[in-house]
Amino acid sequence: MDPQTASKSQFSVSPLPSLPSLPSRDSGRSRGRGNPHRKMRKLAHRTRSSNKLSTLTELQHADLPIMHTDISLITSALPARTRQLCQEASRISAGIQVVPDWIRDCDESQLGLGSMDSVNDFNLTEAYPYGKGDRLGHNEVDTIRRIRSETVACRTENEGEAVWNDEVHSRILEAALAPYDGSVKKRNVTLAGIHPDFLLTLVPPATDAASSVTSASGSAASRHEPGVPGREGGTAHLAPGAKRVDYVMALSDDATEQATISHLREINTTGWASCQSINHSTQPFLCHRPIGVSIETEADDGTEGEGRLQLSVWVAAHILRLRSLVAIWDGGASAVDVETSGVSIASLQYQTAGPSTVPGAPSELNMRPVNIVLPLLLVSGSRWTLFLARDLGASIEVIRVCQVGDSATFVGCYQLLTIIRVLAEWMRTDFRTWFWDNVLTKAKDMTHWTETT
Repeated sequence: MDPQTASKSQFSVSPLPSLPSLPSRDSGRSRGRGNPHRKMRKLAHRTRSSNKLSTLTELQHADLPIMHTDISLITSALPARTRQLCQEASRISAGIQVVPDWIRDCDESQLGLGSMDSVNDFNLTEAYPYGKGDRLGHNEVDTIRRIRSETVACRTENEGEAVWNDEVHSRILEAALAPYDGSVKKRNVTLAGIHPDFLLTLVPPATDAASSVTSASGSAASRHEPGVPGREGGTAHLAPGAKRVDYVMALSDDATEQATISHLREINTTGWASCQSINHSTQPFLCHRPIGVSIETEADDGTEGEGRLQLSVWVAAHILRLRSLVAIWDGGASAVDVETSGVSIASLQYQTAGPSTVPGAPSELNMRPVNIVLPLLLVSGSRWTLFLARDLGASIEVIRVCQVGDSATFVGCYQLLTIIRVLAEWMRTDFRTWFWDNVLTKAKDMTHWTETT
């Protein structure tokens, strides 16, 4: 056997798998027995994340209901670019064309392949950010070995969420976004609370005919402004620190950041906004960098339900913030039109269905959903799953797409790098264009519009 043949013997040749037409839900979930220190971490996590909201079902009774579904149950058409994202996620989930083909020439010891690892021909691709001779590509191989080692350690030692984030999740995001430095950045936002103007209000189901009429009418009197304690009738509001997520991916190119600063200065002088941030949180990093992807992480024994709950409240606030920003320039309405009606922008954001009942308030500000679908990532230990959130006007729909990678395996790590880069590319092209066209409209007219390349 010649040396070249010997170096390739670690790879198996198998036929290209067919893409799953309907991604299926993960069936396995590891469960650690825990230890006293782990229990203390879980208690602290529950204290951080829970506030009068414990199940996904309760979100269906918010003033802006959040409905969860699976991609296989979607009957209405998704936008073309969103369908393309789903197709890409399906390809990545199947492991197709995610590993650079030059690893064939690497020693098995350098790759760190274990007895259970296999790399098939269909896993390989020539189209990779780093070429064969690129030092960054070989550094990435070393990073993957470290990530896999830390994944095993976190799982074996039953580590909590904070350790998983430091040793595994952050490393994956940093490696994936290295080619996008200057255009898309990740940031740990575990301390970023939601601005009160964009918090959901929980409204229990109506118990009598009168309350049913009130609920259906959506009158201003029946809805309390976000951040204000619930009024009579059993309504409850979430605290600003409720349901935070762990990471975001945000646009960070200079042109967008400078335009955002100018835009906020403009709208804050016209009476439109009490929130001094382009996002739904006033954490300093987030004030001038639009969020494109939100990421919630859990330890290996974390439940998907809790993670989905946190993502749901967070993305609902994100969508409400986008509605308020789009509304400024949408439909030709001005800040003066709203201010003279005596109604705050916060209460306008919650008029999501039917004709507006607020005297003098332009109904299109309240009824029109934002026409952008937001990707979400839910991480449970080593396993990452893609979700999408879309604004349907009267509700928000959160769609589970598929699992997109596992940091415990060699190919799984490359799957994660690939899906994060697909999302980063979507952010610096589609999302950036949408944000400039729909949010930074005035800023775009006043400044030099620079396309990213």
